[in-house]
Amino acid sequence: MNQLLVGYARVSTDHQDPTAQRNSLAACHAGDTLVVTKLDRLALSLPDARDILDELTRRNVKLSLGG
Repeated sequence: MNQLLVGYARVSTDHQDPTAQRNSLAACHAGDTLVVTKLDRLALSLPDARDILDELTRRNVKLSLGG
C-alpha cells in the first residue's frame, strides 16, 4: 500500500501567507500521515491544534509528532 507522507510548517507572523500549507493539508486523504516536528509547528494555540486534529481524525489521517 502506498501512503502519502505530508510535512507541515506554520507561519510565525501575520505577514506570512499560510495558503500553500493549508492547501497541502486539505489534500490529505485516508491512510496518509501528517508529519510535524514539534507541536508548536502544528498550531498557534490549543484550540487551533484541536481543530486540526479533529479534521485529521475526520479524514482518517495519522499524525506523527516529533518525526
